[in-house]
Amino acid sequence: MIAEWDRISSQVRSASNESEARVSRRSYQHQLALRSARHATHPLDAISNGVSGGPLLLLKGAVASGAPLLVVTRHAHGVRGRCTGRLAAFDKHLNLVLRDVSERYTVLMRGKRDGRTVRWQEARQRTLRQAFLHGSAVVSVSLHPQHASGV
Repeated sequence: MIAEWDRISSQVRSASNESEARVSRRSYQHQLALRSARHATHPLDAISNGVSGGPLLLLKGAVASGAPLLVVTRHAHGVRGRCTGRLAAFDKHLNLVLRDVSERYTVLMRGKRDGRTVRWQEARQRTLRQAFLHGSAVVSVSLHPQHASGV
């Protein structure tokens, strides 16, 4: 009697496993639809959509409006320069992707004059179509003064 019960319960278990397998096979299209819906938004958009307050809200507004930003950058020994451009993307670490960037920066130069080593700073300027600024190099971010009243 116990042996018969074990045999019946094992048949029931195997039947339920087969029905679960059939359900998962039938729902594969549903799983694909769920996966594509989950990944429908770009990861950078998902980050900016998660911002609901605080200083990152300014960046979210700048991405939406396309307003130019003024970003002050640094290097190991102080302020490196300024970048002006339109914000394309950002994250919580303040990594920034800017487009149509105009950058003014300084470079520490070294040379010899009259047998002595001399150091001086040289100012440079360049224009880039797109630039990535690492969050650790960002000193401050603000709306460009010419467009601050419009946003």
